[in-house]
Amino acid sequence: MVVSFGQKRGMSQVFLEDGRVIPVTIVEIFSDARISALLTQEKDGYNALQVAALYAQDTEKPSLKGEVRLYQKNSSEMEIGASMDASRFESDMKLVVTGVSKGKGFGGVIKRHGFSGKDATHGTKHDERRPGSIGGMFPQNVRPGRKMPGQTGNKNITLKNREVVHVDEDKNTILVKGSLPGPNNGVLKLAQQM
Repeated sequence: MVVSFGQKRGMSQVFLEDGRVIPVTIVEIFSDARISALLTQEKDGYNALQVAALYAQDTEKPSLKGEVRLYQKNSSEMEIGASMDASRFESDMKLVVTGVSKGKGFGGVIKRHGFSGKDATHGTKHDERRPGSIGGMFPQNVRPGRKMPGQTGNKNITLKNREVVHVDEDKNTILVKGSLPGPNNGVLKLAQQM
């Protein structure tokens, strides 16, 4: 089981021998990422692996912590303090990647939810980008979950089945197929998909 934290360093592309081009995201794995705790069914009620990174030099406290549930425990390769750097990743490994998407401020329903808007003809006046009706006459309130204007982006996004294309242990980076959430230098949690 591989779980670690990394920093998104931008996007690039990889050319295959048959001429195909694969877009990739460059992720620099934190060199100090390591297993901080192992939770067991007997003691904690579930099996899990806790990983921490970005340790402060004076206090040895991590700035990042993450946890991944384990459904099958393989204790041979997991011990507290084991490093989770780029050498643990392999090409063709499938990952679950979690990050915070780019914040885009306050957005209306067209930008935020993809509403089509109204026709700019036939008596429509100053209403082209409004949402329209937001509820019926009964029960005379707006139902929870209604798509309305508001904060756009800046949410936790989890992507599954992201494939590792290349691992560079010297630079402690991996190349992950496709785009990943968040801006450049944003923090990502990467876990091997089980």
